[in-house]
Amino acid sequence: EMRTRTKSYCEKCIRDFKVIYPEWLSDKSDAVQRACDRCPPGGRVVLTKTYFTNPIVLGPQHAGIAIVGLGSPLQRFVDTGGGAALYLKDGADADVISIVGVRGDRVAITLDSFKINGNKRNNTAGCGIRIFQVKDVLIGRLFIEDCAEHGFQAGEPNGNSNQLIVDYLEVQNCNGRGLNLGSLADSNFNVCAAAQCGDIGMYLSGSNLKFGRLRAYLNRNAGVNVAGKNCFVSEVHANENDRAGLRLVGKLNRVVAALCYNNGKGPQTGVLDDKAGIYIHRNARKNWIGHADL
Repeated sequence: EMRTRTKSYCEKCIRDFKVIYPEWLSDKSDAVQRACDRCPPGGRVVLTKTYFTNPIVLGPQHAGIAIVGLGSPLQRFVDTGGGAALYLKDGADADVISIVGVRGDRVAITLDSFKINGNKRNNTAGCGIRIFQVKDVLIGRLFIEDCAEHGFQAGEPNGNSNQLIVDYLEVQNCNGRGLNLGSLADSNFNVCAAAQCGDIGMYLSGSNLKFGRLRAYLNRNAGVNVAGKNCFVSEVHANENDRAGLRLVGKLNRVVAALCYNNGKGPQTGVLDDKAGIYIHRNARKNWIGHADL
């Protein structure tokens, strides 16, 4: 059913301009998923408001689509007031958006300029975004908040993902980690922030990753944890985290310009005392740090 316009007008927009609005298809919680399923390769699903949504599952069958919001303009990171948003419905207990492949499928999916709220008050599980066994995903200008698990999860054990590009991502007030990366390769992250999360602000694992302009504040564990291999990290600000501002666990990583103040004031429950601004784990090997201000 094409709801807000005539059916012929909506069909013409989808066919000729490759644009679809969820409210054309439904006024219920399945609207965004239905729009993604209907969107042709190279097309855009346009979010114009807050959608109380079912979990949205994307895969190789959605290759080439973009979900974009007509949200608030970019300010310091992402303006959190007003604009387009996905709000997980009560009792869903799942990820708001999951992009799932089988063997590293190339999906070429873009998510840009909207907010994601995991509604952790009324859900016991779920991340804001979960990416698993796919490659070629572009994330831009997203704000994720209030997830029952992690804000942004990419790659898991036995679940390689690669060729992700993330540009402007802010995560706040999630029960797990802000960013949780594992088995990830050949990806770039630029201007990312994690604040007030219940675990590590950013857990960075994988190989051949590049990170620039990372911010981690007021997290209940370490601010930024680098556990990967051959990763390059530049311009880290990690302040007021319960444990170390910057923790190095991996090997052959390079860190340039780290500013870590007033960390390590939270309760220390582990066997390792990592209250320092920068903490280098005993298993870390051949890491390089240039210019640190503590």
